[in-house]
Order: sequence, then structure tokens, then C-alpha cells
Amino acid sequence: MSEMNLTFFSGVIFALPSATMLEKLKAFYAQFSFLRPSDIASLIKISRIRSFEAGEVITQPGEKHYNFYVVLKGLLRNHIVSTEGDECTIYLATEGMVIGSARTTMRDEESHETTMAVEATWAAVVDGRRLLELVDTNHRILRMYTESLKVNFYEAIERIEFHAVKTPEERYLYLLENRPELIQRVPQKYLASFIGITPVSLSRIRARIK
Repeated sequence: MSEMNLTFFSGVIFALPSATMLEKLKAFYAQFSFLRPSDIASLIKISRIRSFEAGEVITQPGEKHYNFYVVLKGLLRNHIVSTEGDECTIYLATEGMVIGSARTTMRDEESHETTMAVEATWAAVVDGRRLLELVDTNHRILRMYTESLKVNFYEAIERIEFHAVKTPEERYLYLLENRPELIQRVPQKYLASFIGITPVSLSRIRARIK
């Protein structure tokens, strides 16, 4: 894992070794059109841009993880381990998505998830506790935070429906239509556990659809 050094000088941020990821981070915050440049600068100041190797474990269960990870390039995965010892993929974050531990950030409890990089990944690591300090003092950042929570809540409802209502084949077709990048980029064993089936069953579904 490597970290992009951020140098602050007269309010200007210079990123080494590459400015590309910093620009991606600025673009991520700029989608909230009500944020001012000073707000974005404050948010960037509490962020560290890091790279993770494919397969690298970033966080582990049994610990409190207050950081949020904004995926700038690559793919991150959250999974939990069942009582039978099976890995269950519960979230897959690609470019422009945010991943973290809701259990820690919302309730100050130890995380149950493991976060790992599926691909070589660049992500902005946002200090969650410092973010909440900004939320308490800046109404525009509070609005951004609230809107992000609404998106996450809606996604959580969709994931419940995804598993509770749809058949395994319907789940695969849903991903094929709505998140086709996962079909191409996620290893079959992870994709199968995300859908809630075995890799063998996933292979059969793919064969039927083809």
C-alpha cells in the first residue's frame, strides 16, 4: 500500500506522484453542486489518497474502522464470514462509490466486515471522525452527508429486495443490466457469494443465459 503525499502551501494542494487521483477526488465532491471550493478544500484536507494491491486486506472484523473509502480507480469488496466459515460478499464498490463500516461510523461498534481490494485500487481514505466535525460546523457539508446517507439507505433497501425477492437468475440478470462492470471485473467466487449462490450455480446460470 502506498500513500500519495499531499503538500499544503498557501491554501493550494499539490499531489505527488500523480495529480490525476486528486482531480478525481475533487470531481467526486464537485458532484454536490452546492459545495463551495472552500468546502471541497476542507474535505480534501481530511483525506489521504492511497493505493492498494489486488487482494490486499484493508480492514478486518473485530476492530473499529472510522474511515470511509472513496474509490477513485479500482474495486473494493466488503465481506463477512458466516458461522459455517463461508465468505459472504455484502458490498462491491467501483469508481465513484464509497465503502466503510456503518456499524462503527453509526454506532461506534466494532466492524463485522473485512474490506479488501479486488483489483489494484486507488482510494481516498476519509477520516470519518473529522468529517463529523465538519458536519457539525458546516451546513453545506451536512447536506452532502445527509444526501449520501439517503443514497446508502436506498441501496440497502435494494440489496434486501435483491436477496429476498429475486431468484438467483434474476439477481444475475439485474447485475447484468444495472452493474455490468461487476460481471466483467469481479472473480466468479466473489460474484457468486454476492448473488448468494455457489460458483457452480453461477456457471450454470451463465450457460443458460448464453
